[in-house]
Amino acid sequence: MAHVILFQYPNFRGDHKHVFQAEANLNSEFDDFMNDKTEAIVVIEGEWEFFIDWNYEKPLKGTLGPGLYPNIRQTLGDAAYKSISSLRPVSMRRK
Repeated sequence: MAHVILFQYPNFRGDHKHVFQAEANLNSEFDDFMNDKTEAIVVIEGEWEFFIDWNYEKPLKGTLGPGLYPNIRQTLGDAAYKSISSLRPVSMRRK
């Protein structure tokens, strides 16, 4: 099972969201709090890719496997800062 936790602030502070499967739109009408707010990530299981736009558009460089990522700017680059709008496990890539 894939599992990632998105945090609102660096060093795993602030509000957070657990994600267990591909999330095409963090700005959905039902749960939009973490859209464009992620600053730290914990990958519990799986390898994940992250995108600036919804529906897996504008991928950020690289993927993240299990580990602690206290500052996504250092891990995924400046473009990742407060800009993640969709994410998915690498195993869910469109073929």
